[in-house]
Amino acid sequence: MTLARDIRPVIFRQLVELKVHACLERDSPAERILAVIWAVAHGLVVMEWEQLAWLEAKINQPNLTERELEVLVLAAEGLTDRQIAYRLGCSPKTASKHLEKIRAKLGVDSRHRAIAEARRLGILA
Repeated sequence: MTLARDIRPVIFRQLVELKVHACLERDSPAERILAVIWAVAHGLVVMEWEQLAWLEAKINQPNLTERELEVLVLAAEGLTDRQIAYRLGCSPKTASKHLEKIRAKLGVDSRHRAIAEARRLGILA
């Protein structure tokens, strides 16, 4: 079990990878801490709702290829298909196809929505 001042997704991800069974805010009430200790002692894993939502989003995150991630980053910087193509050494049609696949994987219908959804999911900063 760990107590932290600020459990951001980056920190929480590291704790999950370390197989920590519970993660609470440092200023959690004593009753909550005791209840969590009891739960962990009985084999349960305890998370806050925000942490659970992050973990669920991570599990359900679309599987973008490395190239699609490159295209998405450049699109988020405001580059056009032609500019993305120039940067990546491909044709504008290929860049456009990558963006089409990105939109499909993210379940959105526009470049702006793809960027917003990628930020919401933590794919983009």
